[in-house]
Amino acid sequence: MIVCTIMGHAVPFDFSMWDKEDSAIQRVVSLPGDEVEFLLCGDVDTNLFSWACTCLGACKKDFPRTHITVTMVAPKCRQKALERDLVRRGHQVDRVVAPDLSSSDRPDRISYQNRLVRWCIEQSTHVISYVYLPLATRWTRLYWYAKEREVNIIDIIDPQTQDYILENIARLPPRKQQIFQSMRDGKTLSEVAAQHNISAGHLNWIIHREGQKLVDAIHRRLSVGHSSGSIFDPYIVL
Repeated sequence: MIVCTIMGHAVPFDFSMWDKEDSAIQRVVSLPGDEVEFLLCGDVDTNLFSWACTCLGACKKDFPRTHITVTMVAPKCRQKALERDLVRRGHQVDRVVAPDLSSSDRPDRISYQNRLVRWCIEQSTHVISYVYLPLATRWTRLYWYAKEREVNIIDIIDPQTQDYILENIARLPPRKQQIFQSMRDGKTLSEVAAQHNISAGHLNWIIHREGQKLVDAIHRRLSVGHSSGSIFDPYIVL
């Protein structure tokens, strides 16, 4: 059986993401086997969630011989409410699962949301990843977690956007460039903080501040060519 987690940034950074996500989903469904499960871990009110459901709903019709299950992964406290809401809205979600993480050996510093995504990765054979590693967000570490577990990763990022991010990082002072490079390479906050002899909290503040500048630069770049509208929504999370 094939199990695939879809994960990525809170905000889509390029307009090609929608087509790439659709193609990646079809690629997974086309793999040998007659049963595929997709794990979605995020907010039911987001555009990215709705688009994934739309793509998966179409796949159910296009691949009638493949049994496709769409599973929403959520905290136990939200399970019943989500089940009622998803039925009411007519989403293409087949079930809501709330994994028991109470006995998890994960360190307390790892947020519950990250533990949910880790749980999804641990169940998966494949991951559809919309993660720009140079931005050094929490998704960067989750990406490397999937790599460590040798999960098959299908990247749907835009190479041109990736290059633009790297160009902006190259304009930062050398020390900050090194910080982003280390995070991009999969090092943890504590490892990078020790390398630069600063606290993890201060390092996190640097990454957040400079990362927001990078995100703002991407948005400005895209808005120049798309002045009639924007796909960006501050509440998009997957």
